[in-house]
Amino acid sequence: MRAAHYAHALEELIKEHPAKEAEFVERLFTVMHENGHDHLLKKVLRSFTRLHERDQKKTTIEVITATPVTEGEVVKLLKNEPFSKILSKDHRHVARKVDESIVGGTIVRTGSERVDT
Repeated sequence: MRAAHYAHALEELIKEHPAKEAEFVERLFTVMHENGHDHLLKKVLRSFTRLHERDQKKTTIEVITATPVTEGEVVKLLKNEPFSKILSKDHRHVARKVDESIVGGTIVRTGSERVDT
């Protein structure tokens, strides 16, 4: 079995039952040991980390402004055009960033789209 298979299985289990994450990780270590795959542990963890980062990127909205904005201001901003067009119910995280090199306006990025106003 490849390390990626273990990582994908763990990711799917955690998505379905997030409260049991510790239990699943412990069981994964047990199964890997029983199968003689202890040597794959580092690769499994690296693969799982990549999968998790990819998922985070898909579900995160990045809001970049010239000056700091409050969480309430970001919520209002994202409800308006043109930003509302790129949002989906899969977006669960909002990352606010300040880029002082921006003269003004706002940049909103999702995993695959970017809107600059």
